[in-house]
Amino acid sequence: MAPSTTDRSSRLISVALLWAACLAGLLTGCDTTIDPVTSGTLCAPSETDCPSGRDISRSSPGTNILDIVIRNPGPRTEVTFDVRFPGLENLQDGGGVDGGDAGADGGGPPIESDVFPQSYTLGQGESVTDRFVPAEIFTRSRLFLELSCEAPNCRVETDYVLLTEQLECQNDGDCSGDQLCSNRLGACVECLSNSDCEDGRSCNTDNGRCFPRPESGCQSSAADPTGPSPTALIFVALLGALLLMRRHLHKLRGIAAAVAAVSVMIPAVGKTAPPLSTLSIGSGPRFVVGELGSDIQPGVGFEIRETLRSRYVGGSAWIETNYFMSRQTPPPLLRETQIFGFGLGPRVFIPIGDFEIVAGGGYRRVGLAPNPFIDRTGDNSNFHAASGTLAFAYQWNRIRFRVYGSYVPIFDLPASLVSVNLSVGISSGSTR
Repeated sequence: MAPSTTDRSSRLISVALLWAACLAGLLTGCDTTIDPVTSGTLCAPSETDCPSGRDISRSSPGTNILDIVIRNPGPRTEVTFDVRFPGLENLQDGGGVDGGDAGADGGGPPIESDVFPQSYTLGQGESVTDRFVPAEIFTRSRLFLELSCEAPNCRVETDYVLLTEQLECQNDGDCSGDQLCSNRLGACVECLSNSDCEDGRSCNTDNGRCFPRPESGCQSSAADPTGPSPTALIFVALLGALLLMRRHLHKLRGIAAAVAAVSVMIPAVGKTAPPLSTLSIGSGPRFVVGELGSDIQPGVGFEIRETLRSRYVGGSAWIETNYFMSRQTPPPLLRETQIFGFGLGPRVFIPIGDFEIVAGGGYRRVGLAPNPFIDRTGDNSNFHAASGTLAFAYQWNRIRFRVYGSYVPIFDLPASLVSVNLSVGISSGSTR
């Protein structure tokens, strides 16, 4: 029997929906992801493999966030942690900054901070944890960190992690309305100087707002009686999960192209049965096992999956995001992380009465966003992985229900991902 027009249309629509969602995740999205850039340790006094000062930098535009933990195993002492903003002169680990601050990257006025040097008084065995935010260390792509202590025979050390957050703007054209782009903060602000404020008001350059603030009241409106439909809410939730992955998914376009090619080329094995298509959404608990698992709490995951099949064999392509909370010792102070990615692989379908057993394997490309384990993974946040899946499925009319588990060893990362899912899908037909 030849495939009907309805079957062909359903299959094309489901494939189109999956890859439209993938493209939305690639091309648009939320720009608030914080990513670790580099990490290290400083010691005072300086040691051969642990300098007291270090020049650190990042290659991409962004705002700076710096997390530190200072420990004092020695006698009680005053500890000073300093961050300076060097120019293009050469710097040596353990040395000072020659020439001082040369100003903003690419020119502009000098950058000054009222925060540094920062001082702490620590007794023997005490430690302190601190975070410096963009308003304190700005958008410079190059920083010089230095640690020192004052007491005789003092011995202190600090672990640091430099993180970056994507710029809200790079010029005034990126800002809406009358807002201006502050290169110092990497954000759209109300003012850069007093001349940008109305008469009688002044500009607070620390946050780019005019003061005093105008008086304002609260306004409310009646709720719209015609709220969004449940279907719309589900779509928005799934799209939101995809958008959160957008920043890193651009590295996976090659995998996406391969998945797309496979999803449209899987042939039917039987000559009389057309390939069936199922577009499904699934969710369930997630567990990270292995060495890294001790530092990650159980989480939850979401996926969108497209399956093309004949009676007994087929293939799946999917996109997923999994949310976890870390419990490692800082730095960094990040707690949240995602394990996201693409996957594709073959499937075997074994009918047992009204149910099916589905078994298969596959390839995955996964990433951490953000990556709070930079001290163990380095600056690499994207990894290859394999997967094995076992599922039990039941189809009623064209609604397909599935309960399944998968095991995903992640290469070059001391961790594996264990997933348990319940999914609901719409099929283009039935294999019965």
